[in-house]
Amino acid sequence: MSQPFRIRQGSDITPGRPVRFAFNGRRYLGYAGDSLASALLANGVRMFGRSFKRHRPRGLFAAGVEETGALVQLGEGARTEPVARATLTPIREGLKARTLNHWPSLNCDLLRALDLFADLFPAGFYNKTFIWPSWHFYEPLVRRLAGFGRAPEGPDPDQYAHRHLTVDVLVCGGGPVGVAAALAEAGAGRSVLLAEQDGRFGGSLLREPATVQGQPSDAWLAEQLQAVARHPRIEACTATLVAGLHDHNCATLVARQPEAPLREQWLRVRAKRIVVATGAIEQPLVFENNDRPGIMLLGAMQSYLRRWGVKAGERIVLAGNNDGLYRAALDFAALGVPVAALIDSRSAADSELAEQVRALGTAVHWNHMLVDARGGKELRGVLADRLSKGGLKGEPFAIPCDALGVSGGPAPVVHLLGHAKAGLAYDAQLAAFVPERLPAGLSALGAAAGDFDLERALADIAQTEAAGGEAQAAEGAPTRAPGDGPVSRASGARGCGLCGPRRTPGGAAKRQWVDLLHDVTVADLDLAVAENYRSVEHLKRYTTVGMSVDQGKTANLNAIERLAEATGRPIAELGLTTYRPPFAPVTLGVIAGGRRGRFYQPIRESPLGAAQARLGARFEHYGAWRRPSCYPQANESEGQAICREARTVRRNLGLFDNSPLGKLEVRGPDAAEFLDRVYFNNVRSLQAGRGRYGLMLNENGIIIDDGLFFRLAEEHFLVSTTSGNAERIHQWLEEWLQCEWTGLDVTVQNATSAWANVSLAGPQSRTLLAAFNTDIDLSDAAFPHQSIRVGVLEGLPVRVMRVSFSGELGFEVNLPADHGAAFWDEALARGERFGAAPYGVEAAMCLRIEKGYLHVGTDTDGTTTPDDVGWGHLAARKQTHFIGKRSLARSANRRPDRLQLVGIRPLQDRKPLPAGGHLTDLGGGHSQGYVTSACFSPSLDGWIGLGLLRHGRERHGEALEIFDGGKRRAAQVVPPAFLDPEGKRLHG
Repeated sequence: MSQPFRIRQGSDITPGRPVRFAFNGRRYLGYAGDSLASALLANGVRMFGRSFKRHRPRGLFAAGVEETGALVQLGEGARTEPVARATLTPIREGLKARTLNHWPSLNCDLLRALDLFADLFPAGFYNKTFIWPSWHFYEPLVRRLAGFGRAPEGPDPDQYAHRHLTVDVLVCGGGPVGVAAALAEAGAGRSVLLAEQDGRFGGSLLREPATVQGQPSDAWLAEQLQAVARHPRIEACTATLVAGLHDHNCATLVARQPEAPLREQWLRVRAKRIVVATGAIEQPLVFENNDRPGIMLLGAMQSYLRRWGVKAGERIVLAGNNDGLYRAALDFAALGVPVAALIDSRSAADSELAEQVRALGTAVHWNHMLVDARGGKELRGVLADRLSKGGLKGEPFAIPCDALGVSGGPAPVVHLLGHAKAGLAYDAQLAAFVPERLPAGLSALGAAAGDFDLERALADIAQTEAAGGEAQAAEGAPTRAPGDGPVSRASGARGCGLCGPRRTPGGAAKRQWVDLLHDVTVADLDLAVAENYRSVEHLKRYTTVGMSVDQGKTANLNAIERLAEATGRPIAELGLTTYRPPFAPVTLGVIAGGRRGRFYQPIRESPLGAAQARLGARFEHYGAWRRPSCYPQANESEGQAICREARTVRRNLGLFDNSPLGKLEVRGPDAAEFLDRVYFNNVRSLQAGRGRYGLMLNENGIIIDDGLFFRLAEEHFLVSTTSGNAERIHQWLEEWLQCEWTGLDVTVQNATSAWANVSLAGPQSRTLLAAFNTDIDLSDAAFPHQSIRVGVLEGLPVRVMRVSFSGELGFEVNLPADHGAAFWDEALARGERFGAAPYGVEAAMCLRIEKGYLHVGTDTDGTTTPDDVGWGHLAARKQTHFIGKRSLARSANRRPDRLQLVGIRPLQDRKPLPAGGHLTDLGGGHSQGYVTSACFSPSLDGWIGLGLLRHGRERHGEALEIFDGGKRRAAQVVPPAFLDPEGKRLHG
C-alpha cells in the first residue's frame, strides 16, 4: 500500500511502526503518530464527506479543532463515535472510520441533486416552507435527511473519570508563549497546570520553524520542554482540551486517553489565576466555489508537511492577504514542494520576501484575488483577477492546481476569554476581535491577546518574572488592570500586516461559502439582512452560520464583516455572538463520568436493610431510597399484605423503618430565630423537650416540606424533614444562612445517615418500649405527645420521640445507625407476644390516608399554601416574619375558589379509587380538582382518598364524579380525616 503524498518523515510520525486502518471499508496504511486526516491525505484521499444541506463534496480543510469537512464516524457498536474530527483522531491498529451524510455512497450521493434546487432552500426556508399542510407532514422526511452520523447503541463500555485540582496558575495553551509562561510562573514559586489540546507542545513552531531568542525553534522548544518536564511545580498535559472557563477562576478540561483504561478524564480546576495563551486560528477566504475539496487553510498545509511529511497536492497555489504566504512558499520549496503561484490581495508586500519567492520560479500576483475554483470532487484549478477601484478588473485568468492554501490572516482565539466575560473589541488592523479588558485573575498572552510578535511576548514574560510577578497574582500580566484601559498589542507583528480583503468583491453570492458545513453562503447572509435580521445573534440563528461543529471558528468573522458591509455599520458596533462552553465538542460520557448505571443516582440503603430482607420484605425505590413496600407472607398478595400490616398497627403493634426520614441538627445562639423565620408557625416559644408540626414555605408562600421540629436545648434543635427532601432542605437552609441572613450565628448539619429510626406504632407500643432497659420515663404524664427525650436504652444513646404518622400511639427510637439492625431484631422478638409485626411504606401510606395526614409532594402541588390544607389559621396568627409570609397576602393566594384538601369516598362500587383522576360535577364539565392519593382502607372496609378540590372545605357532603381513563365514578366529598378525627387513639 503506497502513500503517494508522503514525501518526508515528519516530526510526529514513526516510519518504523506501520499502522493499518480502514476508511469506508477500504484498508489503508499509516504510521504511528499519524492522525486519521494526515494518513488519508498521504494515501491520496481528497474527499472526506458531504455538506449538511446541499450534499456538496467536502475535503480536508484544517489540521485541528477548527476542521469543518473531515468529519467521520469512528468505530462500531457501542464504541462508535459520531461526528469525530479526523484531524484530532490518532490512528490505531484496526481503526474503522466511515464518512457521513451521503446516500448510497460517498462517491455516488444521489442527494447531491439537492444542490440543483438550492434556490428552494435559502436561509430560514424551514419557517417559510413547512407551513402547509403542517410541519408533521414533512417531519419524517426532514428527520431522515437531517443529522450527522449515528448514535451508539447499547451501554458505553469505556470508562471515564472526574478529577478535581487546585493550582496557583492554569496556563491554557502549550505553544511557545504558554510554555514560557508556565516556566516563569513555576520559577516564581507557584504551582502550574499547563494544558494543551494538541498531542504535542509547540503550537505554531510545529508548523512554521523560526529563530527564537537566537536559537533554531526546534532546539529552543526542546530545551524549554525539558525544563518543563523537570520542574516539580509544573503538571504538563497534552491532548487536554480546556473546554470552558467559569466563574471564580474555575475551569473544566477534558483529557483524552485513547490508549489508557480511562478513555477520557473530566478535570475541574480551580486556580488563583488563569493565563490564556491559546494562539490564533487562521481565517479562510470567500470566493466562488471556495468549498472544493483540495482547498485548505495555509497553516494546515504547513502542519501536514512539517509534522506528518505529507504534501497537500502535486501543484500548489497559495492565496491570502499577509506575509505568511511568502514564508510558507519558501518553506515548501526548502522541503521539495514548489509553489506554482502566489496570489496576494494587498497592493504591496515585503519586497525581500517577494523577491526570494520569485527567485524560486513562483509566479507572484500582487493586488489580485481569487474569483472562482474549478473542479468537482477534486480541485482542478482557480481563477484570479486583478483588483481595481471598487471591484475587480474583469479579466480573470486560470491557474491549474490540485491544492490551494488560503490565508485570511490569524484571528486570536478569544473564546475562552469570552467564557470568562472578558471585554472584546474589534482591531481593524488585524481584522479580528481581541481582548480589551480582562477580569481580575485572568491574563491573555501572545497571539491570544492579538500580539503576534513572539520575541516581544517572551521578553514581556521574562520581564514580569524578573519583577517578581507580584502584579500577576492580582490582575494578570502583561495586561493592564481590569477597567484600566485596553490590552496593549504590537503592530506590524510577525504573520500579520493585513491590508487586503478576505472576500472577493462582487461575484455570485449564492456560490460563495461562509460556513462550509452548514452550506451558508453570502447570499443567505444578504437575505437575512433584507428580512431585517441585522443583529449578529439574529443572523446566526436565522442562517445557522457559525452553528456547525466548529462553532464559527472559521465562519464568524467573515459573516460579521459581510453583515457590516450590508448594513453600513462598523464591525466594532456589531460585536460578536456569545461564546459559551464547551470550546469544542466533548462526549457525554466524560461529563457523566462515573455517574451512570447504578451510580447515576446511587440508591441509598437503610441500616436495617439486611434485617428486613431476612423477613421477606418486598423492596421498591422511593426517591433515592430502597425501602420495603410490604412484607408478604406465604400465599399472600401485595394487597393482602398491606391490609394485614395496617390492621396489625391499629389492633396491636407495628414496627416501621423510618431511618430515611430527614434529621437536621440546627445549633447556635440564633437557632430559634433562624427556624422561626423558616417555619410558618412559632418556634421561639417552644420549650426544651417538646416538638411541633411545621410547614416550610418558599418565597411564594408555597409548601415545600413538612415535619416535626424538636427543641433539645436552648440553642439546639432537631428538624425532621420528609425522606426525599433531606438534602434539598439542608442546602436550602444553608443558602439562606450564607446568602441572605449572614449575621445569624447558626450551623446546620445533616445527620440523617448517622441515626437509625425505628418507629413503634399501635396500642402496645409503649408496652414494648418499656420492656427494654431504659432511663426514660415513658408514662403519659412524663412523656406527652409531640415530645422528645434523650437517654440510654440497653446501654446505647437514644433519642425517643413520641409522634405518630399512623394516628395510633407511637414512638420513634433514634439510635446510632450501626446498632439499628440489632434493636430492630430484638424489638420484633420481644414484641412477638404482643402481636408485633413489621409494616412497609404502603401500609404507612394507608394509615396516614385514613387519618387525613398530609404527604407533601403527593397531596400538594406547586401552588399549595398552608390555608389550602387547613393550616391557614396558624399562619394568620404569627406576627413575626417568616419565608413566604408576604406572598400569602397576595390576592391569588386568598381566592375562595382555590384547590383545598378534602377527603373522597366512592358512593357505590368497591373498585380502586384512581389517584390522579379528575373531579367534576355530576354529569361532567370542567375539572375542579383531582384525587391526590388513594388506598383501600381495611379499617373502613372500602376505598378512600384525598384530593384537591376548588372550594373544597365548603363542599363536604357534596356528590361529584371522578373522571379517569374515559370512565366516570360517583363519589362524595368528606372531611380529610376518615378515622378518629378527634385524635383519641394517638394519646393511648
